[in-house]
Amino acid sequence: MGAQRRRKNVVSAARRSSRDRVPVFIGLAVVLALAAAVAVVVALTARDRSAQTAQPIPAVTAPPDSVPVTLDRESGTVVAGQEDAPVVINVYEDFLCPACGAFEERYGQDVHERLTNGSLRVRYHLVNLLDQRSDPPGYSLTAANAALGVASHEPQAFLDFHTTLMRHMPPEHSRPYNDDQLIDLARRLGVTADAFAAAVRDRAFADAVRSQLEAARNDPALKRQSGDGQSHFGTPTVTHDGRVLDVFANQDWLTDLTESLS
Repeated sequence: MGAQRRRKNVVSAARRSSRDRVPVFIGLAVVLALAAAVAVVVALTARDRSAQTAQPIPAVTAPPDSVPVTLDRESGTVVAGQEDAPVVINVYEDFLCPACGAFEERYGQDVHERLTNGSLRVRYHLVNLLDQRSDPPGYSLTAANAALGVASHEPQAFLDFHTTLMRHMPPEHSRPYNDDQLIDLARRLGVTADAFAAAVRDRAFADAVRSQLEAARNDPALKRQSGDGQSHFGTPTVTHDGRVLDVFANQDWLTDLTESLS
């Protein structure tokens, strides 16, 4: 009798153990299914982003060719606008910076109108602050180098090239535009010199881009307080007469400048 009771107890314990494992197996199956679903979403997103940046870059036209543009080779700065424009601003940008894209979307047309009517001059400082946020890294430098190449070989195409890359910016941490796509875009905007393509592939203006970033990072006047209590240089940064403008807090900043100094 004792042996029979012990066998029943063993069988009952085994059954309870089996029942106890059922929720564990179900939970494990759910976790695995969710992980697989997330992997599929990530793969599809990466595929879509890659497909997006594998296509020709849609060209955007900006101000008319009457706006003078020059490349200051010594500083690596692109200067747009009339020499006697009453208002001069400095704009520090990165072609992978979402906030720079938002700045272009919000104020690009206003800037172009004032460049055209002669009331504004802009000094563009193109930096590679976000080089590590593309996959593979380095797009910020690649795009800035190409933009300086455009300013060097076909200055009147620079504003179109700049506007296009800002308005069709690849997402961070995704596949960026490559040399061929940048060269193709510039060609469609009128930059046909073989020397330009060579400048893109050879990174002819890479040192100028890096120097712009180093100078900006070391300029106390360009640093702003961040949430961690430290001061940092970031993009976009817009300055006038050595003062950083809060262009997102005051949406009338450009009107205020041009109307008060014109």
